[in-house]
Amino acid sequence: MNKLAQWIEELPIEDIRLIEKDLKKGNLQKVITQEIQRKKRENITLCPVCNSAVQEAAGWYVEFGNADLRKKVTFDGVDCMLYFFQKHKIEKKSNDT
Repeated sequence: MNKLAQWIEELPIEDIRLIEKDLKKGNLQKVITQEIQRKKRENITLCPVCNSAVQEAAGWYVEFGNADLRKKVTFDGVDCMLYFFQKHKIEKKSNDT
């Protein structure tokens, strides 16, 4: 279950009804769009391992892929970067067999 669903489950019914009202009016879409734009302006991305917000200049990053299809991944720390590579190494080994 995702974080939003877990958060909603913990809310009282009155708050859930207010969220439903905002959802029907399109207010949630506006808030989400504005927040995404703000984070893009600030160069904030999410660590692919722990989902922490990371400012691109402050984190550890790796670029990989073909020259025409490069992908940049930013990690919040070395521990997440190592975990990412170890997990993908194990997945690659299991796919090769």
